[in-house]
Amino acid sequence: MTGIPKYFSLNMYKVFTEDKVMNTNKFNIEQMRKNWRRLSIEAPAFGGAPESPHRFPLSEKQRILNRFLMIAGAGLIFMIYMLTIVKHISFPTWLVISYEVFMSLAVALDLYMYIKLKKVDFTTMSTVNAIAFIRHFVKLRNNCKIFLIILAVPLIAMILWVFYDAGDHNCVIGGIVGGIIGALIGLYIDRKFRRDLKIIETILGNEND
Repeated sequence: MTGIPKYFSLNMYKVFTEDKVMNTNKFNIEQMRKNWRRLSIEAPAFGGAPESPHRFPLSEKQRILNRFLMIAGAGLIFMIYMLTIVKHISFPTWLVISYEVFMSLAVALDLYMYIKLKKVDFTTMSTVNAIAFIRHFVKLRNNCKIFLIILAVPLIAMILWVFYDAGDHNCVIGGIVGGIIGALIGLYIDRKFRRDLKIIETILGNEND
């Protein structure tokens, strides 16, 4: 008779342990699914689900996409603004063309990266392929950034030289101050890009463990 309680206790312990392991595995699987959905989720129209009064949080991917659109929109505004300025300030034609070509190239590269990232669906990719894509995308963005900086520096210098040559020192000072402020804003936005891309890579890396 003494063997029955021991046998019963042993079986109950096994059942409890197996159930605990199953629940843990189930939680891990659900957490993995949640993380993958989080990477590919699209922001709903009005910023939240219709059935929920709370704002639906944007994923890192969606924040990056929104940032690309914001920068492309700003580039188009600057292109139009330059064409408005030349009606009141005399700029060499070659400089105006150089500026417009540069801004067109910047907007085109920005939209290219936007489309490339938007097309990818992390929920349908293997972890290895998803990580490889993100690393490739980070390299692509860094190369585009360096390329545009190399073109921007001489362009800004030429614009300042035109102002200086015309004797408009106020515009030279304003251009320098504007360039510094623009550089600081660019560094801030770049930091946001790198942070969100790093978060995505970290999530994918955790899924691969």
